[in-house]
Amino acid sequence: MRTLRALGVFAAARLLTRNEARVLCYHGFSYQDEHAFAPQLFMLPSTFQQRLDQIAAYGFNVVPLQELTRRLQAKEPLTNVLAFTVDDGWTGFARFALPELQKRNWPVTLYLTTYYATKGRPVLNVLRRYLSWKGVSLPVPAKDDQQEHDGLLHAASAAGVDLKCSDGGLFELSSPDAVAKLCANGLDLQLHTHRHRLPAEDALLTDEIDTNRRIIEGLSGRPANHLCYPSGEYRRSQFPLLKKLGVQSATTTHLELVNHRCDSLELPRLLDGENLHPVELDAELSGFSSLVRRIRRRG
Repeated sequence: MRTLRALGVFAAARLLTRNEARVLCYHGFSYQDEHAFAPQLFMLPSTFQQRLDQIAAYGFNVVPLQELTRRLQAKEPLTNVLAFTVDDGWTGFARFALPELQKRNWPVTLYLTTYYATKGRPVLNVLRRYLSWKGVSLPVPAKDDQQEHDGLLHAASAAGVDLKCSDGGLFELSSPDAVAKLCANGLDLQLHTHRHRLPAEDALLTDEIDTNRRIIEGLSGRPANHLCYPSGEYRRSQFPLLKKLGVQSATTTHLELVNHRCDSLELPRLLDGENLHPVELDAELSGFSSLVRRIRRRG
């Protein structure tokens, strides 16, 4: 990839894909060693700073996600457009990533999943995996969230694993009060379902979206009509119901660029993480990797 970049192949790919937009996807940011535990989910703050410098060198026109979506739906040009999105609402976003974006006056959309944010507990399935990765002897999973939480904290304490950080505890989502303050300062807050799931049943899906929206709009004071599919899972058969629920756009985990052939309920993104080498990100930003994937699909 370095050789191809040096030979100008990436620059040619950028020219060929100049009329397609980029939507970047990030998740959490690391206080301690979370980036080593789950490099696709958590990134070092220093890595994120380097990423922003790398992105800036391309000279993209960074726009809000809603503006990108509006241009797509209106069939307006997407030339040189890029949007930032962040999933889940981990506390490290507000601590490390948002200030760096604000320094550059770059807008960002945060897709907030609201169950754990309102409970004030760490995301228990992620905490369990982390403690297992640390070699902690874990209790049998409990059906009750409070029992599961207490059991995991007791196991961590017994093993000497420190779960504290400057914003409370590891693997926590930003509290409603903290999110409301971010929204008061202009943060775009959008839907990610209440319990980070997209049920197949219409009634359950409706409840997930409605509960998530009610909490988010209460925090932001603005409409929440843009969705991020949790874990990238969805069915196209759900599109009519999502439209009925007022969802105007939805982002996926498909690696691709956004062009006028895209359905607004199936927007692809470029996923960045600690696991991605800088030259791999260059390959995505330039459009080279997308062109290679298209050629392979045709083959």
